Amino acid sequence: MRAVLDIGLISAKYFFCFLLVLFCEGGVASRNLCAADEPSPPVTWREAYEHLQKGRYEEAEEAYEFLKKQSATKDDLPGEFANSPHPLTGPLYAEIALARIDLETGHRARAYERLEALKKLHSEQPRILGLLAWYAFLNGKLDVAETSAQEAIRMEADELWARRTLAEVYQATGRLKQADEGWRYFVRYYNRVQPEKAEELLLAAEGSLAYARWHTGKQIFDFVLNTLCVDALKADPLFWQAHELSGRLLLEKYNKPQAQQEFQAALAINPRAVTVLLGRAQAAAQDYDWDESNRLAREVLKNAPGEPLAHTLLARSLLFSNQPEAALEQLQLAKAICPTDPITTGLIVAAQIQRDGIRSLPRLKVLLESIDHVADLPAAADAPEAYESTLIAAAKINSACGEVLSTTGEALEMHRKFELAEKFYRAALAVMPQLTAARNNLGMLTLQMARVDEARTMLDQAFKSDPYHMRVSNMRKVIRQLDGYATLSTDHFVIRYDNAQDELLARYMAKFLENEVYPQLVQQFGYEPSTRTTIEIYSKGNGQTAHEWFSARMVGLPWVQTIGASTGMMIALASPNGLNEPYNWSRVIRHEYVHVLTLQQTQFNIPHWYTEALAVRNEGYPRPAEWNDMLRKRVPRRDLRNLSNLNLGFISAKNGDDWNFAYCQSDLYANYLVERFGEPALEKLLLAYRAGKTTEVALKELFQTDIKDFEAGYLDYLDKIVAQLPGQAQANTEYSKNDVEAALEKEPRNAEWLGRAAMLKVKDRRRDEARKLAREALEIDPHCATAAIALAELDLRGEAPEKAIQKLTSAIDSTQPDHQLLQRLLPLLIQTKRWDDALKYASLAETTFPSDISSTIALAEILPHRMDLPRYKAVLEKLSLYENEESEYRLQRAEIAWKENDLPNMARYAAMVLEIDVTEPKAHWLLAEGLSGVKPEEALEEFSIACKLDDELAEAWAGWAVLLHALGQLQEARQKAETALALDAKNARALKVLNK
Repeated sequence: MRAVLDIGLISAKYFFCFLLVLFCEGGVASRNLCAADEPSPPVTWREAYEHLQKGRYEEAEEAYEFLKKQSATKDDLPGEFANSPHPLTGPLYAEIALARIDLETGHRARAYERLEALKKLHSEQPRILGLLAWYAFLNGKLDVAETSAQEAIRMEADELWARRTLAEVYQATGRLKQADEGWRYFVRYYNRVQPEKAEELLLAAEGSLAYARWHTGKQIFDFVLNTLCVDALKADPLFWQAHELSGRLLLEKYNKPQAQQEFQAALAINPRAVTVLLGRAQAAAQDYDWDESNRLAREVLKNAPGEPLAHTLLARSLLFSNQPEAALEQLQLAKAICPTDPITTGLIVAAQIQRDGIRSLPRLKVLLESIDHVADLPAAADAPEAYESTLIAAAKINSACGEVLSTTGEALEMHRKFELAEKFYRAALAVMPQLTAARNNLGMLTLQMARVDEARTMLDQAFKSDPYHMRVSNMRKVIRQLDGYATLSTDHFVIRYDNAQDELLARYMAKFLENEVYPQLVQQFGYEPSTRTTIEIYSKGNGQTAHEWFSARMVGLPWVQTIGASTGMMIALASPNGLNEPYNWSRVIRHEYVHVLTLQQTQFNIPHWYTEALAVRNEGYPRPAEWNDMLRKRVPRRDLRNLSNLNLGFISAKNGDDWNFAYCQSDLYANYLVERFGEPALEKLLLAYRAGKTTEVALKELFQTDIKDFEAGYLDYLDKIVAQLPGQAQANTEYSKNDVEAALEKEPRNAEWLGRAAMLKVKDRRRDEARKLAREALEIDPHCATAAIALAELDLRGEAPEKAIQKLTSAIDSTQPDHQLLQRLLPLLIQTKRWDDALKYASLAETTFPSDISSTIALAEILPHRMDLPRYKAVLEKLSLYENEESEYRLQRAEIAWKENDLPNMARYAAMVLEIDVTEPKAHWLLAEGLSGVKPEEALEEFSIACKLDDELAEAWAGWAVLLHALGQLQEARQKAETALALDAKNARALKVLNK
């Protein structure tokens, strides 16, 4: 089935609305009728059909208005059913085409009215009745839809539109047995008739898919995608609806890349096809790309104002950004178009819950348990809540309203109301057990809530019903991977890990969590989880990388941006031992445990940005230099998110910088809160979320300010931060050739613009022109950085680094040095080993631009050659904080402490190395040396680990021998000393132990 089971295809979760599609071609247009007194040009039936299929709706309408006055045979009518006992006449065919134009340009009611008028004139024609039934259903007129469909079927048993409509009506009114038979009809119809026309094939496909979703229909999914849709396109190459159905089915199974290919193929035929544009909008929503989803939905509504799915997509975006009132406005517009649509109703329930909350959980429990017999509910003592009224009204129409309940569950889950979402999913399955979407979602949600054994059973059941659902399939694989993992339990944590690869990491993580993280954070946040927190460490195995397993665990798909994440109930991370480069696992695990505490204690009411802000603040490290660079670039041009859309930065960022900047902004929002209202403001806001308040209400009640004022103050705060960043005016800016030429025309003697022009000439390999422009710039301003860099680049291309260095140093103004100039100069000085000059200019850079860590990194390379140990130690200590994903600086600092017999710093920095790489033997050895005098038992363990990791580390064996001797374990001390001497015959400490 077009690779829908591949684990390596997709990213991120979406909420799928079942799209009822009329496979009768169409798109969007305004009305442009020909005046009756103007002669219309001759047009053929084929030409009219091509206009329609290619989305040329104005031309199609004009053509069919002309053709409806003409007679035609069956062979004249493109796409007409081959074997119908009631063939259409030319005028009826034209009227049906005009109704389709109405429908596909957003005029559902007008399409229905046209068919209703046709029925009065042609009640003997079953196709008219079948389409009337379908249009009635799309307008929420279930009674008309049912009676019209039944009447059509009495006339013609194989009237496909009537058959489809009747099955839909049975499903929409809770008559599931009859609906099942209705969908089964299409499987039998295809086997019996073997239709060849495109529209017949697609109707058979739609009905068969509905049947397959309620049963284990693997073969049907395959057949629809790879046979029926293909055959439909063979029968009619213009039948873009086949591509649309293929794309919709692939998207349903989370195969977004191939779904998009199908959508693009459909749009290549009809660029105005509303259902395809909505499919692309749903694909964007699947990745939480609400900007793109909203853009497409608005594009649809602009041209097809009566399309309810566009309104529901806009509503989903508004619900995600916590705007329930605005979401309800969109949903009421959708409901006015089709009052019985279960997706719309389910989202209305979710919006009402998001807006009002739930006053009584026991009442909700009773309602959900009684949803299939709401007439028997006792009268409530007080007025029903809004969501209760909506649910009861829906249940009176459909006692098996599983789609309504499941849709509500999806929306609640999107808003991290996991316990409520579970209640709605279970209620959906209770009344509609064949609803695969609810079963899939419940299984995946249960796994997110760390109930692995329960999730296993649910996901196995879901997979049997829906074997091509990529996320379900991948999460089952994750559970099988977990089955092979070991378990380490502590008082407050349960750690799952690969014993062969991560046993050491699990031990150190457990110790770190219990000794440092748990006591500190529980006290800080005033909250203690009621159960132990599960932590899962994923390593490479079974053909997947550590990160792919971690990603599959979190979202059921093989890629998420980060390497650690929390659902609030559990934490998962990719093992640093399984990645190309280790990372600071201690920082990540502390960060994620903050999420566990803040999400649980607020019952997931805390906004995403605020839990991230608190997590970042608790990492304990300075603001990264990369964040400062982004602030310099983005703040002046106001390329920022605000509190209304900051949450999207973590979920649908366009790139890594956008994603990182969301963390930066969140951290700075918290810092601004502290600066303006004091340190207690952080706890006050957290308690407000714990009480269920929104940010807007909390700001007003706690700090007597509103969102507008708070945002304005935040922008001023950012401006102040950026103003304090040295080098801000020299942030790199790209200028085009046109920009430079225009600037020089205005200011021909401006050195900076001449220098930029020289750089452009260097890039174009026009060396003589570049040299001339650069020299002219330097004559005007001897310190022009861009001109000096341009000349240096020319020298380097001529392999003359000394000349390049001379050009760069000559341009440096020691009182006001240029950042770019120093950045270009330092690597050359290090490369040519000009250590004195390198030290001079690196020191100048560090003093002038303290927020730029690159000069400190350069000093770490320079200082060992200048014998300035005190300064070298200070540089390594600074880099241990700022470069907190790198272990080398920490290890170098620990080694210096070893040489100085500085036991506290030896232990401190060696332990910091292990926060990044627990497999570094020297770190275990140095930690052991540092602990020998204060914690001898721990030191013995560290010596043992060091020597297991590297059995040729002579000093570790010697130190182990010394400690054992001091503890009176003489025989073991002798053995370790002998091993040390076998590796290093002159090892003084080992010799001393043996001599003793």
